[in-house]
Amino acid sequence: MIELAIDRIAFSIGSKEIAWYGVLVAGGFLLGMIVLNAQAKKRNVDAATIADLTVACVIGGIAGARLLFVLINYRYYAENPAEIIRIDQGGLVFYGGFFGGFLSIGWLVRRRKLPFWKISDIFALAIPIGQAAGRMGCLINGCCFGHPTESRPAIQYANQAVEGIIDAQIRRGELKPDGFDTQCLPVVPSQIYQSLINVGIFFALIVAARYVKRPGRLFALFMILYAAARFGNEFNRGDYLTAHFGLTPAQVICLVVLAAGIALFCYLGCSKANKDVPAADSEQ
Repeated sequence: MIELAIDRIAFSIGSKEIAWYGVLVAGGFLLGMIVLNAQAKKRNVDAATIADLTVACVIGGIAGARLLFVLINYRYYAENPAEIIRIDQGGLVFYGGFFGGFLSIGWLVRRRKLPFWKISDIFALAIPIGQAAGRMGCLINGCCFGHPTESRPAIQYANQAVEGIIDAQIRRGELKPDGFDTQCLPVVPSQIYQSLINVGIFFALIVAARYVKRPGRLFALFMILYAAARFGNEFNRGDYLTAHFGLTPAQVICLVVLAAGIALFCYLGCSKANKDVPAADSEQ
């Protein structure tokens, strides 16, 4: 078992504290942008176009990720509306960001008459490697934590991140409150698992890109791989207090995304409907 006692604050600028969560999420965006530019060059997409699409993706992604988190925890935010904008403290849901970014990019692609499926394939490679870094931010922040375990590997939080973990474990009856001496139980390192899963998906897509040639199918393959792997890792999560038919909210979304990904992969491979809209003049 590993005892985790890392300060959640990376550094301070004057009186403003910058959390590791924000630093690593920003690092994830930077990694994603590096991959985006590299893939855009390979696929003959103008760098300026990718820059504009990235801005749209970031804005829509963050808004969607925060909105879904607030909706999931609507009771808390109804009583604390000022906390809605505090994304520096954590509280971003990947699938909210995925759909928010997808809609933002889709709007801009349609407006500029860009090749939608080609652009989707480029972003499919950037998303998992970017999220891999963001999940390590979750690890330090103490969110998205795993369920209690007595086996190895396991981590036990010993810093200021334990409050939410202790609360969840007490509310589920896994831990009895013991005044100021209460410590959270060792938990499965679900954040590390998800980070490694995303790295694996990234390299799998790099290999698949050599063989999957029809536009859009690489993006569909990302949907399939991510949804299937995320569904499995969700059984390690210990931060949910409720479940629907034994499934977490993310697992329910995973099933929808998995079915949509399989359908899209087959559709783009078997029909002539996968032809892209002609590229704009800026793309050579």
